[in-house]
Amino acid sequence: MPVSAASDHDDGASLAFRRLFRRHYAFVWRSLRAMGLNDSSADDASQEVFMVLHRRLGEYDPGRDLRGWLYGIARMIARKHGEQRQREHRRRQRLRDGSPPEAPLVAGETDPEDALRRRQAADVVQAFLDRLDPDQRQVFVLAEIEALPAPQIARMLDVSVNTVYSRLRLARERFAAYVKRRRAIDHRESRSG
Repeated sequence: MPVSAASDHDDGASLAFRRLFRRHYAFVWRSLRAMGLNDSSADDASQEVFMVLHRRLGEYDPGRDLRGWLYGIARMIARKHGEQRQREHRRRQRLRDGSPPEAPLVAGETDPEDALRRRQAADVVQAFLDRLDPDQRQVFVLAEIEALPAPQIARMLDVSVNTVYSRLRLARERFAAYVKRRRAIDHRESRSG
């Protein structure tokens, strides 16, 4: 292959990879967060996922769901980050006990109170996810946050559709109970404060 043809091929492959990266990065990052990684670890792990994708792209079967493949790679990377995740969780707890939550404005958002409410709601959801059984957490995030259908989740996790529905039902019940407890606590605090 002439040098210019090889260069054109490399540019095309590079462009295709950049498109895949842009299209799927947020999904991979959110999936890693849902697996319990903190923001910083999810950033690092996302990069690792795409490095693996880049290395193994030739092995990809186009008949297979790319998101499912990426999710499987993300699960493998998240397991590697398990020990680091536990250390970070303990550090985050110590920080949370002694400092107020951060509430940066979302790009284009002008109402700081709305930004604070969104951040607090996100913190509540993340606190719930941190306590949820990992199998239920995966299904809950893929169904409720990523809005993926149960059959696709089943293929991604290599479980039956009935298992997906069972885990999702349990996670939804736990989420409803968690929100109810949080509201009761917030109500008591607002009455006493």
